[in-house]
Amino acid sequence: MESLTAELERLATHHPFGRVAGIQGLLVEVAGLHGSVSIGSRCEIVGRRGSRTACEVVGFRDGHALAMPFSSLDGVGLGAKTVVTGADPVVHPHSSWLGRIVNAF
Repeated sequence: MESLTAELERLATHHPFGRVAGIQGLLVEVAGLHGSVSIGSRCEIVGRRGSRTACEVVGFRDGHALAMPFSSLDGVGLGAKTVVTGADPVVHPHSSWLGRIVNAF
């Protein structure tokens, strides 16, 4: 029970967000995440019609986070909300995984 309580305490109580400030090819500039993300942080861009595009922060320029999407940017435009999805992914490997294919997502 104590381990469950410890895991629950680690859950974020809020999710910082920013807005898409620019798109160049597949590179997305996100403003407003200063101090909330680092290289490797994951976020989701909420596009038109509620579509969500998962991204990873790959750099910074002029105070904006630079993110690369894992899928198409269809429906994503300037001002689209970008939500930080989580700090560290948690994986608990098991010996039954040996010889199996594991989806990275």
